Amino acid sequence: MKAHDAAVKLIREWAKEERDITEADIRTLNKIILVEPYWKVAETPDGQKTERLIEIGKYKDSPNSVRLLSGEMHFFASPEETPAKMQELMDRYYNRSKGLHPFQVAATFHHQFVSIHPFDDGNGRVARLVMNFILLKGGFPPVIIKASDKQNYYAALQKADARDLASFMQYITEQLIWSLELSIKAAKGESVEEPDDVDKELALFEKNLERFSSDIVETKSEKTLDEVLNQFIDPFLRILFNKLEKVQAWFASTTHYFHLNGTGSGVKDINELVTNIRDSWGPVTPGINSLDINLSFNKLKRLGVQAFDIHKGLKISFEDHKYSVTFNIYTSEGREPKEFLYDKAPTEKEMNEMATRFVRDIMTEIDNRIKALPQNNG
Repeated sequence: MKAHDAAVKLIREWAKEERDITEADIRTLNKIILVEPYWKVAETPDGQKTERLIEIGKYKDSPNSVRLLSGEMHFFASPEETPAKMQELMDRYYNRSKGLHPFQVAATFHHQFVSIHPFDDGNGRVARLVMNFILLKGGFPPVIIKASDKQNYYAALQKADARDLASFMQYITEQLIWSLELSIKAAKGESVEEPDDVDKELALFEKNLERFSSDIVETKSEKTLDEVLNQFIDPFLRILFNKLEKVQAWFASTTHYFHLNGTGSGVKDINELVTNIRDSWGPVTPGINSLDINLSFNKLKRLGVQAFDIHKGLKISFEDHKYSVTFNIYTSEGREPKEFLYDKAPTEKEMNEMATRFVRDIMTEIDNRIKALPQNNG
C-alpha cells in the first residue's frame, strides 16, 4: 500500500508538469509498486502449478496468462511480441490521441495495455495508474475501482477483449462520474463517506485484533509462572540485591519479607528470600495471583536518636496474559506498573534499569528524610 501511494504521488506530479508518459516511466511505475524481485506461484499453459521469479521494471521473458471467470485460460502477448506491441501502444498514444477526449484516451490505453500484459506482475495496477495519469493531466479526478466491484471490472475487460470496447468504456464512465460527484461533495464541504466505509474499517480493525491476539501465544499456567520465576524473579532479585549491598551497610539491620498470595515470611538475605519463594511457589502454582516483596532497612546509622527506617516494596501481579511489576507500593508516587507478556521476559538491560530505579528511589527518600530532620530546618 505504501508503494502504491508513492506511485500515485508520482503520477500526480507528472500530471502537474503536463508532460507525456514514456515507456521508461511505465517501467518505473512497475518497479515502484512491486518494490523488489520475488517468487510467485504461477500456472503453466497446460494447467500445472509452478513458481516464477518476478523481476521488477522489466518486460516479461516468459508467457503469462490468466484464468477467466468462465474457467478458460486467456493468453496475453508473447514475450517476443511485447516490446513491439508496447512501442505501437506508445505511438498511438503520442500520435493519435490529439483532439480526443482525455477519458477516451485513458480508457482505451488501459484496455490495450492490459491486453499486452507486458510485465510478470502488477499489470492491472500499472494500467490503472497510467489511465489516472491521463485523466489527471486532462483535469479530471482519478477513477477508483472499488474492491467490492472487482468482478464487474473484470467482466467489462473481458467484453472489451471480445471487441465490445463500448461496454468497458461505459463501465469506466460510471466510475468517473462517481469520482466527479465525490469531488463536488468534497468541494462543498459535504460528507464523502460511503455506506461501506464502516464495513472496511470494521474489517481492518478485526484484522488488527487478530494480529494482536496472535501475538499472545502464552496464558497464565504452571509452565508460564515457572518461567517467570526462573527468567525474571530470580535473576531480577539477584541484580537488585547486588545493587542494594552497599545500601544495606548504611543501616543497623535489614529484614526482607515476601507474601505469595498474601502469605509469606521474613528473611535476612537474598539467597534465603529466593529459596523461600521457590519453596512456596510449587504448592500454589498455577493459582498464584500476586507476589509482594517488602524490604525494611532499619535505623540509618550515624543519626543517633534521629535514626529512621526506610520501607520499600514491589508487587508482581499475575493476570491472564501478562504480569506487571509495580514499585514503591507504600507511596503514591512512581507507581506506574511495567507490564510484560508471559512469552516475552524482560531483558537483562530492562532488569538492570528497574533495579537502578529502585535503588535511586531509596537514596532519594533517605535524602529527603535527612533534610526534613529538625537540625536541618530553619
